Amino acid sequence: MTEVLDFGGISTLYSGLKRRDRDEIAGDLGVVDSTGAGNGSALANWLQVINYLRNVCAHHSRLWNRNMDVQIASKHLGPIELLAPLRTGATTQLSRVFGPLCLVLFLLAESADANTWQRWRDHLIDLLITVLPPTGRSLNEMGFPPAWCDWSLWRWRDWQSAVR
Repeated sequence: MTEVLDFGGISTLYSGLKRRDRDEIAGDLGVVDSTGAGNGSALANWLQVINYLRNVCAHHSRLWNRNMDVQIASKHLGPIELLAPLRTGATTQLSRVFGPLCLVLFLLAESADANTWQRWRDHLIDLLITVLPPTGRSLNEMGFPPAWCDWSLWRWRDWQSAVR
């Protein structure tokens, strides 16, 4: 099905699953609640957020300072240690592109190998460092907090010890 459906269709399909199935998939991806059980509601929200981000990009809309119409529900972030800083940080971290990028990075770390994760992260950082400055735009406008690249989420070694 994932070869045939677009991302929005996958998000809708996932949301329509029985709760226990959503929770099981979420648990496999490290999306958990305060008890450590899979949190299908959180993953459903995240898929909607990532789908919205994908649609903004695919339709060449302005992204750098966009307040996302579909936002991350902060209540789902606390139990996941590597995403907890999003919950306690400035609201722009959730309402702008930084939060959704963190979700993608987290889900990639849970579902892909280290090389794939690192290539994606490195390519993203390269774009942020080389392409953004000449435009006169800043990472702050995109919701990136100071020292974001020092967060455990953005460093693979920390991932290996925290997740595995």
